[in-house]
Amino acid sequence: MLQNKHYLGDDFYPQIIDNEIFNAAKMELSERSSRLGRNNRYKPEKIKKPPIAFRLGSITENFDNPIRQAEYIYSLIESGDI
Repeated sequence: MLQNKHYLGDDFYPQIIDNEIFNAAKMELSERSSRLGRNNRYKPEKIKKPPIAFRLGSITENFDNPIRQAEYIYSLIESGDI
C-alpha cells in the first residue's frame, strides 16, 4: 500500500497517506534491499515511444463500398522505426 502512488491522492482517489510517509517507506525499502543485495531487482521504467514512421503496402481496389475500401487500406498500414 505504501508503494502505490494513488494513495497520495489524485483526481479520482482521495489522499490516504502524505508525501513524507510515502517517501520514508520508499527510502526504507531501498535501504533494506541494499542491505540484502537486491538492488538489481528494481528496473527503471521503460520510456514508451509512439511510432514515428509508417509503411503502406500496395493498394488495390478490392471493394465497391468506400467504407470497406477505407477499412482495407487502413489494415495495410504498418508501424516502423526509422
